Amino acid sequence: MPLCPKCKNELIERNGKHGAFMGCINYPECRYSRDVLPSDRAEKIPKFKDANGTVINFDRARVESIIHVVINEFKYWATQRGAVPTPETYKVAIEKWLREAKMRGDTI
Repeated sequence: MPLCPKCKNELIERNGKHGAFMGCINYPECRYSRDVLPSDRAEKIPKFKDANGTVINFDRARVESIIHVVINEFKYWATQRGAVPTPETYKVAIEKWLREAKMRGDTI
């Protein structure tokens, strides 16, 4: 994933009224955005495996929206407890959410 030059968080592809663009995942605190480059679209979503080792394929837009929600919820939870969220803790929170969603039988 490309990184935001302002805050060093990840940039994700978003859709606006004028089309697709790359925006900072830390929005609205960071409002950096730029046009989508061909190299941005070449990147793949990481593959997750279930307990049996079978690769789970996700819809890119669905995963990005889930990640955005989980990160915002995690930011809120962490700041309420005086913690400082890091990219590693975000990754752990997202993986935990995906495991819980799979156990609930949610469709992703």
